[in-house]
Formats: sequence, structure tokens, C-alpha cells
Amino acid sequence: MYCYVIFGESVDKHTRKYLYKCTKQMVAGEVVLVPSKNAAKVAMIHSTFVGIPEEISIDPGKIKSVISKSDKKVEADVARSFLLALIDEYKDADIARKELCAIVKCFLAFSEIKLNGNSQWTQIINVQLPEVCLCNTNESGESDEKELRFWKELKDIEYKLRYGHSFWKRPKSRIGYINEDPIEYTDEYIQIELELERLIRSEIGEGGYRGFCHKYWLTKKNILKDRFNIEWKSPADLNPQIWFD
Repeated sequence: MYCYVIFGESVDKHTRKYLYKCTKQMVAGEVVLVPSKNAAKVAMIHSTFVGIPEEISIDPGKIKSVISKSDKKVEADVARSFLLALIDEYKDADIARKELCAIVKCFLAFSEIKLNGNSQWTQIINVQLPEVCLCNTNESGESDEKELRFWKELKDIEYKLRYGHSFWKRPKSRIGYINEDPIEYTDEYIQIELELERLIRSEIGEGGYRGFCHKYWLTKKNILKDRFNIEWKSPADLNPQIWFD
């Protein structure tokens, strides 16, 4: 039996998976220990296979084996990184809603996470994540509506994990400093947001260099107008007093 594991969120926010051999039956979402250069490293089982995936050409003898399941509490930062890695995969369309929910359910069921008295963490782990995964199976409605409701909840969780606040209740100081187009908070925009970001990335790449924000905003504005018939104003449009680079 073989499995892909993840070590958490990648720097570029595109989740990387690593192939290991499983000596025991394991399921996606379990936290395990795998061999590393100097010591065992904590990882999460992402997916399992009976044989080596066809797209991988490797000598089976060179594939390292999972050491064991982890019996320790999962540190909050480690859990946060695992969850953000799964959200990144969903945003990249590398994992479907059903698969993501199955992994998260198993992770929550088999792992004890150190919440350290953090009320926001407690809310995410004990309430929001179970509810969003439960909605995936129990809620009624059309597929597009389900996907929209799911992404709105997941986006809120992502903001809390990444920035420490809700997507819907951003700090007043930030809102007062940089004006944002309110259309970004509408269902019309959120419903096409993930497709939009993939289209932008396929057209201009990942960026990361000085001045890229202006290229990104121009591309975003053009795609929204031409493909989705949505008029959007960039931060530069709405904040002429601020110099963006």
C-alpha cells in the first residue's frame, strides 16, 4: 500500500504531495511520522493507493516507508498548516469538495489538537469545520448553490486561519485605510472567484515581483468585464492617494 503525504502549506500556496510506502492500513486525514534527513517528521496522509500511481516512474525500493501513526497531540501551528494546505488544493481545483471534507473529518476524528485556550481556534475546530463538512452531505439545493455555500464558509475559515479574523468582519482599521470594491462580497463575485483566480494565473503567472499588483489588477479587471460581465474597481482606482507597488 502507498500513500501521498503533505507536510503543510507550501510557500507558494500550491500544495505539494510526497509518496511513501504504508506498512499498515492507513486512511486520508491521519497524522503520521515519516523519515526525514535528521529526525522523524510529522505529516498528514493525503490519499492512499494499492499500487504506485501510474504517473510516477520510480524504483519501489527507493520509496521510504511511513514510520507509524502519531500518538501525540497536534500542535496548533501544524494543524493550521495542514488545513491551509488542503484549502489551497481546493482553490487550485486539485481536490474536490467531497474529498476535502472526507480528509478533514478523519483529521478531526483521529487527532487531538492543542487549542491552547484560543477561542477562535476552538470555534473553527469544534464548530465551523464539522458544520461545513456536515453541510456537504446533508444540505439540499442545486450543485452550484452547494458549492457557493461551501466556498463562502471555507473562505471564512481560511481568513481566520491565515489572518486571524473573519472574511466578513475585517478589522475596521484596515477597511478604513484601503477602500475595496464591495462587489467582492457579493454572491455574484464569490461564485466565480476561484475560476477567476485560475484564469488570471494562467494568463500572467504567479508574479511575486515589484509592480506585479498593477498587472494583476488590470488582468483581473479585463477578465471580469469580458468573461463575466462584472465591472470591478481595483484598489488603485479606489485609493488614488495611495502609491501601490
